[in-house]
Amino acid sequence: MAQSARFIVLLAAVIAPALAQRAAAADGPAWIAFSKLAATTPAYVETIVSHEVNGKATSDGTYRFTWMDPSNAKIEVLAGSGKGAVVIWTGGGKVQAYDVNNPAVVVPFDRMDKDATDLRGNPVGSAAFAFLRAVWASAGPLTETPGPVIDGAATTIVTMNPDPARMNGISKGELYVAASGAPKRVVLYEGTTLVEQDEFTNQNLSPKISARDFST
Repeated sequence: MAQSARFIVLLAAVIAPALAQRAAAADGPAWIAFSKLAATTPAYVETIVSHEVNGKATSDGTYRFTWMDPSNAKIEVLAGSGKGAVVIWTGGGKVQAYDVNNPAVVVPFDRMDKDATDLRGNPVGSAAFAFLRAVWASAGPLTETPGPVIDGAATTIVTMNPDPARMNGISKGELYVAASGAPKRVVLYEGTTLVEQDEFTNQNLSPKISARDFST
């Protein structure tokens, strides 16, 4: 989910040069607005409605995603496979998972374990604005075109066309950005096949949260 596959988990050593390269490029206003939002919003809560395809398998789910810098993420499964599950990441290679109906039983997983990731292998935290920014920044030149109205907000589509060999088969990505800089939708393609679409709604960009919200 939100926003794809294991390539989203980028090493810090790769992220910094990618962002520096983008800073030197002639970026469009939507990308600049999103980049600024990603860099200046330390915490947020949103609902993600996700559709994924991996070969012949498909998955649809609704999630509540909570993020707090530098690396605190919580996914609560509201609908779909695993409904009621909560997975928390506070940095590093491990996550903690439990069921809302039995929160006393907490199970640790490797962050990339198939039981802790989604259908396309996305780990907890991969929907964070900073990760989306790093993926698009590493993909080469970006283009901007007018997008649809989503959740009442006019959007601009920021399109990347990465090398599929370096992006786990992804050949095209569309990031739908509101005038505020907030991401409203992500769509990813393998060739002409849509393999992931994430809708971001109910966004609270200044929630009252603390480290306690990421404890088990």
